[in-house]
Amino acid sequence: MSLRKVQIARMAFAAPGTEFDDAAWNGRKGSLINQLKVQIPALRQLKSSFIQTTTELSNHQLLLVAYLEESPQTQLRNLSNSQADGDLYQQDLERVRAQQATLHERFQHAIKSLEHPAGSLELQDLRNLLWQSRKDGRIQLHSGLQGEWMRIPNLQTTLSQSVRTKIVIKVLRIYLHEVGVALCNELICPVSLRRLFDVHRKISLTRHPKLRHFESSVQLAKMMHDSSGQEVQIEIEYSWVDGSPHRLTLLATDAQ
Repeated sequence: MSLRKVQIARMAFAAPGTEFDDAAWNGRKGSLINQLKVQIPALRQLKSSFIQTTTELSNHQLLLVAYLEESPQTQLRNLSNSQADGDLYQQDLERVRAQQATLHERFQHAIKSLEHPAGSLELQDLRNLLWQSRKDGRIQLHSGLQGEWMRIPNLQTTLSQSVRTKIVIKVLRIYLHEVGVALCNELICPVSLRRLFDVHRKISLTRHPKLRHFESSVQLAKMMHDSSGQEVQIEIEYSWVDGSPHRLTLLATDAQ
């Protein structure tokens, strides 16, 4: 009984002559397979197949070649059951091909979209891959058998949308550029209404340049002795990659 196997990706593994110990080899292989699953999420939910890999030398480069291989149990089910469910292996393959066909478009969306990534795991995953590859200046997209290399433009660190809100804090430490505080209430995002930090959480607030002079330091020092805490105004900037709080800036010690 012959099991079907279709080649789906050829991934750049290493230059010829690169030496790996077992741990490094397995780490590199695992990293490439994880990247493949991020680009093609259908590979995380295979119903009737699995990923098989081999290495191959091509054009003076070592490649990791990935196949979608049919599982023996699936072929037995296809032979013994009615065909109500159809060809399960073919369905897996079609889902993989469909996602490969839209991969370039999805990466462009990840780069250009103004969407907040906190609500989309796929957007977070793609942006994380871009961020990890930014120093290389390009990323290999597994959009077909040979794939393609896409140039990575300059990526922003934070989202363009920041929000301002008021919180009650207890000042713990004072530095030139930041202040360590404990939250006297939960910090809730005013836009998504998600809870960002629990009450009593200790965090650092970046001091806005206008609050780095001597008079502001005196005011902050007075706040250290206020056991009940004081309301202040902050600005929340969010990570471009995953939408988590990237930087919290203290804007005013008097929130009126």
